[in-house]
Amino acid sequence: MRVAELFNEHQRDIYERTDHMFAVLMAIQWAGGIVAAYLISPQAWIGTTSQTHVHVWAAVFLGGAISSLPIALAITRPGRFTTRYTIAVGQMLMGALLIHLTGGRIETHFHVFGSLAFLSFYRDWRVLVPATVVVAADHLLRGIFWPQSVYGVLAASQWRWVEHAGWVLFEDTFLLIAIKRSVSEMLDIAERTAEIESMNENLEGHVAERTKQLAAANRKLESEVAERKLAEEALRDSEGRYRLLFESNPFPMWVFDLKTLAFLAVNDAAVRHYGYSSDEFLTMTIKDIRPSEDVAALLERMANGNSGSIESKSWRHQKKDGTVIDVEITSSPLTFAGHAAKFVLAIDITERKRAEADLRNSEERYRHLFHDDLTGDFIATREGRLLDCNIAFARMFGFGSIEEAMAHNLNSIYPDRKAMSVLIDRLQREKRLEYCEIELRRMDGTSVHAVENIIGTFDEHAELVSLRGYIFDDTRRKELEDQLRQSQKLEAIGQLAGGVAHDFNNVLTAISGHTDMCLRRLSPEDPLYRRLEQIKKSGDRAAALTRQLLAFSRKQILQPKVIDLNDVVLEMNKMLQRLIGEDIDLMMGLGANLGRIKADPNQIEQVLMNLSVNARDAMPKGGKLTIETSNVRLGEEFATHHMSVPPGQYVMLAVSDTGCGMDAATQVRIFEPFFTTKEVGKGTGLGMATVYGIVKQSGGSIWVYSEVGRGTTLKIYLPSVSGSVAEVLPNIRKPELLGGTETILLVEDEEVVREMATEVLRESGYHVLEAKHGPEAITLCKEYEGQIHLMLSDVVMPQMGGRELAEKLSPLRSNMKVLYMSGYTDDAIVHHGVLDEETAFLGKPFSPDALTRKVREVLDEVLVV
Repeated sequence: MRVAELFNEHQRDIYERTDHMFAVLMAIQWAGGIVAAYLISPQAWIGTTSQTHVHVWAAVFLGGAISSLPIALAITRPGRFTTRYTIAVGQMLMGALLIHLTGGRIETHFHVFGSLAFLSFYRDWRVLVPATVVVAADHLLRGIFWPQSVYGVLAASQWRWVEHAGWVLFEDTFLLIAIKRSVSEMLDIAERTAEIESMNENLEGHVAERTKQLAAANRKLESEVAERKLAEEALRDSEGRYRLLFESNPFPMWVFDLKTLAFLAVNDAAVRHYGYSSDEFLTMTIKDIRPSEDVAALLERMANGNSGSIESKSWRHQKKDGTVIDVEITSSPLTFAGHAAKFVLAIDITERKRAEADLRNSEERYRHLFHDDLTGDFIATREGRLLDCNIAFARMFGFGSIEEAMAHNLNSIYPDRKAMSVLIDRLQREKRLEYCEIELRRMDGTSVHAVENIIGTFDEHAELVSLRGYIFDDTRRKELEDQLRQSQKLEAIGQLAGGVAHDFNNVLTAISGHTDMCLRRLSPEDPLYRRLEQIKKSGDRAAALTRQLLAFSRKQILQPKVIDLNDVVLEMNKMLQRLIGEDIDLMMGLGANLGRIKADPNQIEQVLMNLSVNARDAMPKGGKLTIETSNVRLGEEFATHHMSVPPGQYVMLAVSDTGCGMDAATQVRIFEPFFTTKEVGKGTGLGMATVYGIVKQSGGSIWVYSEVGRGTTLKIYLPSVSGSVAEVLPNIRKPELLGGTETILLVEDEEVVREMATEVLRESGYHVLEAKHGPEAITLCKEYEGQIHLMLSDVVMPQMGGRELAEKLSPLRSNMKVLYMSGYTDDAIVHHGVLDEETAFLGKPFSPDALTRKVREVLDEVLVV
């Protein structure tokens, strides 16, 4: 507070000046003590010369000892409280010494009162306390033990010191009152001084503002004044020169009579600008060039404002054609041809006002553009203090309003202060930062993946002063990019898995086929029979793994039907109860009027089984498994956050558990093949990959929601379709090894598969023609003269695929039926895993029984031409 500062400065000045005064005073007292010891002591004290000698030395050394420290402190450490108290004690001790040297003369006792008065110059009542204590102690002690040195008598009353102390306290009382009043006056002075300083500052500010305004006005009038001076000089030199200057001025100028307001002279610029001729002007008054509604204001101003100085004002004028313009009038009184007149310079500021209006409109448009911008815009100081921001910025970072955002520092949206510091350092070097991808933070702690463009504002020393930023919330794109990256990763793994499964299926077909044929030739008692059975079982397990890989890679063959998802769930109820065990409660919430879906019911059952097994393993101590179905409509908002999910009507299947849950890292990899969180030997890591492949191949999508310790929910969205639920036909098993005598063209590029299939078919009575590729099959068909009843062909072969081969053989063998076989889907005969209608297909690996049964089935079908 300024009052306290002024008071303290004044008090400190008093302390220092009083310290200096006492330094001089104590030196004088010291010298005075020596003189008193030399001149007065022999008369006051009865004794020999040696007594006088002793007093002189007492005055020199004792007085020096008392005075030296206070004098030194007053010179070296003026204004300190220790200096004041030391001086107070020293001054009173010096008074005691003088009383002693004069033999207790009453005159020297007044030195004590004078010393207290001098100490009051400090205006600090606390200084009187040690001084009073020293006086009282001196009179008490010396009055008892050496009364002659203080009272000038050999014996004195033991209470006489009280009398002296009373006089001292009496003086202290008045001094304290004076000090209090003096301090109060100092405080008043400080308050008045502070008030005067404040008034001075305001006055200086006002003077500076007015000076600035006058300077601006002066600059504005410089050209006019210069022209006017030139005109005055020209008038003094020559009337003709004045006329030339008046007429040649590019701005309209005229002189009018102050009494009649009539034009007395106009220049050519006025004639050109207003459209009147010179003669017309001379018959008019200045009222005639004002709009009618402004004439009253003109007359009032002329009546009240005829000053003798130059005036500037903006008016509206009207040209001869009726056009109203804005002009800035600068006028000056003069005497013209004996008339009291005014000289006027008119500058058309219509365009300038229009430009100013356009500028205001532009600023307003910019303000709207700033606040209505969809990106988060802000202006901040280098230290991060927000100067302005728009509503998009506030919403982006979770503020309730622009005002709430402005109350926070820009540092609050950065992960830490270091990130902000690094950004400022870069901006200082590069001046502007474009397309900076950065992770920012909302007020609730969630992350915002943003793209930031920042432009710096710099002072004359190239130091960053402020920054303007434009932040685009790129979180959605980042999430979709991560989803796309994961989808592409799974797609690549699926392509690899599909290729491996295809090649592996050919191997398994040969292994399983030859094993079945060997088992058929051996009796169960044969020692090799059991070993071959183990080989058969291992082949079946390998085939199951292959089917899972094909499911994940979406290369398996589906036979979709229109089904009611509720029916599938209800049919699985009992089996799922047995699968999950008694310590897990199975809850079902099946939606009413559930829409229909088109999917392979066997594959949907596989999905339910895999999800239930995973849920069971996540709840080793029991829990609750919930299966729900419902109709949902996914809008644009959901599609925006979930890649490859078009808006529309869907049927949702949700499987939830109350198990251990998953962290974010596990959720990212949950659908990868061979990824498992189970112990070694307790899972293949293909369960969720199979679910993912089946759902994707069925045209749906699957999303996982999980928290560690809170359980997991997997939601599957399958497109809703119209149509009736397909009838499920009973599976009638036909007798094994159905044979025949027809001719079969076998086309297979894998030799082991071709040999096994040939052997099985020939054992079943068929006549088999073998071809290792398409061109060889075409040659056989051309050369073989008999009827070929069936072509059994692999789909994917070198040189020529199965579908292309069938199309080329159709003109040669129009009655030949076709049965395709393959280890995975191919767009030649299937589309997105769905088998073309009327297309016979046998999936690899297959057993001899399956081969002969399928061949017989196709041969017995009626050929539709």
